[in-house]
Amino acid sequence: MKIKNAVVLAGGKGTRLKSVVKDIPKPMAPINDRPFLELVLDFLYDYEIKNIVLSVGYAKEVIKEHFKDNYRGMKIRYAEENEPLGTGGGIRLASRFFKNEPFFVFNGDTLFFADLWKMEEAYFSHEVDMVMALKPMEKFERYGTVDLDKGKNIQSFNEKKYCEKGLINGGVYLFDNSLFLIDDYKTSFSFEKDVLEKYVGQLKIKGVILDSYFIDIGIPEDYFKCIGDKKEQKINQLIEKIKKEKGWTLFLDRDGVINKRIPGNYVRFPDEFEFMKGSDDAIAKFSKVFDRIVVVTNQQGVGKKLMNVQMKSMILC
Repeated sequence: MKIKNAVVLAGGKGTRLKSVVKDIPKPMAPINDRPFLELVLDFLYDYEIKNIVLSVGYAKEVIKEHFKDNYRGMKIRYAEENEPLGTGGGIRLASRFFKNEPFFVFNGDTLFFADLWKMEEAYFSHEVDMVMALKPMEKFERYGTVDLDKGKNIQSFNEKKYCEKGLINGGVYLFDNSLFLIDDYKTSFSFEKDVLEKYVGQLKIKGVILDSYFIDIGIPEDYFKCIGDKKEQKINQLIEKIKKEKGWTLFLDRDGVINKRIPGNYVRFPDEFEFMKGSDDAIAKFSKVFDRIVVVTNQQGVGKKLMNVQMKSMILC
């Protein structure tokens, strides 16, 4: 990577998330005990970005106290809004740290695994004002779409409406400060409305289509989806570790895990045993990952003399 600079917009209040995340900036919403913003910065770390400016506003001290001036060896600086500046004002304020050098822009509440190498290549190999990452999506209405010409330059931005499929603005950009010279912008302005949509016919914006992981935690539904995605990712990583190391044993409880419980009673005979939905398939899959699977179950029915050890062994078998 030639470009080592990035601006991350982290001043969002998260009004639509208030029902589930309160009194902290939206980018600090917890994802399995980690603030979402760490996930964004981890992505930048993987691309060897060295200099990051966080554009902060609402409850900015929460972010500053958490990250201070360094995260995983990346230099962290802050563009502090004393009043809301909008996405455009926030980017322009933060971009002053980079003078005439190009920089990436990310939203602090969106995680898009955009290929920054491809974006950088497009930026340096074409005479463009900006490179924008585009995400293909299907059956959506939360985002507006983007139209491209044959050279993959952006022709227009369309209003939000239901679409069977289309390209959306992924919220990852690459440009330099000269972009803000096309207008005498107010202190507060929208990057999307007052720059992209207003000047799309004058600016040469190259679109790079990247069909990789994308999540925007702006609404509770997608916030919880992100939590689930990260848990699934951790489980998959653990499974790969187990496959490589070998010798692992999986211990499973029985009632309510493998088989259905009998309310107020216990499974005492084979014909009372009924698999939980999908548990037999799950055990079959686990058998290909673990060296052995052991059922460990504490049957209170034995202590109550509703069954004996012989009956219990028969049921487990």
